[in-house]
Amino acid sequence: MRFNIEDQPIPQGVSSPEAVAKFHASTEQIDTLRKELEEKRRILLNQFKEDFSKITNVFFEAVPRIKSLTWTQYTPYFMDGDPCEFGINDIYFATDENEDVESYRDFNHANGHFSDGLYGLKKLMTPQEVNLCEKMSSIIHGNEELMESIFGDHALIVLRASGVEVQEYDHD
Repeated sequence: MRFNIEDQPIPQGVSSPEAVAKFHASTEQIDTLRKELEEKRRILLNQFKEDFSKITNVFFEAVPRIKSLTWTQYTPYFMDGDPCEFGINDIYFATDENEDVESYRDFNHANGHFSDGLYGLKKLMTPQEVNLCEKMSSIIHGNEELMESIFGDHALIVLRASGVEVQEYDHD
């Protein structure tokens, strides 16, 4: 089916001052909603930071044998053609508070320094402790966007009862 547009006038410019005013009012409403959303996001992010800090403190109180949690989080530079998306890697649980952060990937099960994620914990901890570590791990992994907002991209994070340490992380 073909339409004959030769007989119809081609519109020029805007339709009316009322339509333009209506459009501007709509864009102002969108701007207002965007600002409200940003403010609510900021408030909720601050609340999450406070709650996450409390959860971390309670976790270390509940599982005193764990001295630190360490993980990296970043957006890969290249994903073999797939979109590069931010992610949180395995979380390592240390039972030695003097363990060097740089060696968090060097597992030393004999001394019980670091576990290789949750699997290694089962060799070092009681089932109840492992359950709490799994829950903490799921909180971290289940809130990737918030973790990125709190700690940043391309970061090595170390949580301890005494506080948090964030280092820039080069994943090349």
